Amino acid sequence: MYHNVWLVKILMFICVLQGKTITLKIKTVTFEVHTRAQTMTQHTSDVHQINLVASRLLHTEIDNVAPKPLELRLMGKHCTSVYLIFTSTPPS
Repeated sequence: MYHNVWLVKILMFICVLQGKTITLKIKTVTFEVHTRAQTMTQHTSDVHQINLVASRLLHTEIDNVAPKPLELRLMGKHCTSVYLIFTSTPPS
């Protein structure tokens, strides 16, 4: 376990993660699960751009249940199609 923590800290120091597909997953108060995803044209690590895509996906779900409100229990977002960009060499 300790080695995994060390590896993650090293990777955070020497590289940047970028994702291309943003996925929004929601669970309603009636325990229905809905998943929406959008693939962007380029990989990104820009939090603003990721949140903008997730916001559009959420508004699609809101529009689907209108005029009723969208009542949620849980909501999450994640990026897939991820790759690393190395920015420096690892410390010795």
